[in-house]
Amino acid sequence: MAVTAGADRTLRTWDLTTGQQAAAPVTDLEGETAAMTTAVVDGRVVVVTAGPGATLRVVDLAGGRDVHEPLLTHHGRVLAIATATLDGHPVAVTAGSDRTAAIWNLATGRQIGEPLTGHTSRVTAVATTVLEGRPVAVTGSWDKTVRLWDLGTGRQIGDPLTGHTDWVTSVATTVVDGQPAAISKSRDKTVRLWDLATMRQTGGAQPSGTDPHGTVAVTVRDGRPVVAVGHGQTVEFWDPTTGREADEQYVLPLPVDLLSTAPCGRLVVAFGPEIAVLRPTAPS
Repeated sequence: MAVTAGADRTLRTWDLTTGQQAAAPVTDLEGETAAMTTAVVDGRVVVVTAGPGATLRVVDLAGGRDVHEPLLTHHGRVLAIATATLDGHPVAVTAGSDRTAAIWNLATGRQIGEPLTGHTSRVTAVATTVLEGRPVAVTGSWDKTVRLWDLGTGRQIGDPLTGHTDWVTSVATTVVDGQPAAISKSRDKTVRLWDLATMRQTGGAQPSGTDPHGTVAVTVRDGRPVVAVGHGQTVEFWDPTTGREADEQYVLPLPVDLLSTAPCGRLVVAFGPEIAVLRPTAPS
């Protein structure tokens, strides 16, 4: 399944096998969706969504109803959301315009601990992974840094990861050679790979086209991670284990808005009012 949100203020659920909508749309959103992700809460598939302000909603996809009252964050505006499991409970990690990230228990609707502070400008991207058995979050910011956070303690791990020369606009996580890694994209028109075990950049900066914005996602093909980079109307791929770019690329009729991974190496691409499902091939 894929879940999409549009300027028409609706959430729609799609069966990726048939291409048809799988449930009635959720139509009572307040404004255009700024960020969203999915999770499972008490056996129910939910969507965690943020509108144009500081409020989060946790919506049960099957019934189209809120799991609990909307969550009022301190962000001013929520700019990114990711989910993780902390102490056996589903949590959301939010990032916002107040320069912080925060952790939320999705079952209770309560914030866990204090805000994660350290960035010096708005936090525009967040992803989660597991490092040495601990759930962690990776954040990217307008302060040009990528930072790593221990979700159990709420503390930053190590020093900021530096190298980008402009805002970080997107981050994703994967596993490279058995080690957790992060990929970041910046307005400096580069994509960088970070080894989270050593807290160092791996290889050189990869060019990411002429579009200073864009997004990244990581899919898996034949057991190997493949980084997808969306910029302008193009989706390109490269192998983080070798640093080699794939020969193929996809050119779409409208600019790429978002990328999301799906099973079996597939990639869901949102462009304008449309979505497409791509089957990228790993570089040889």
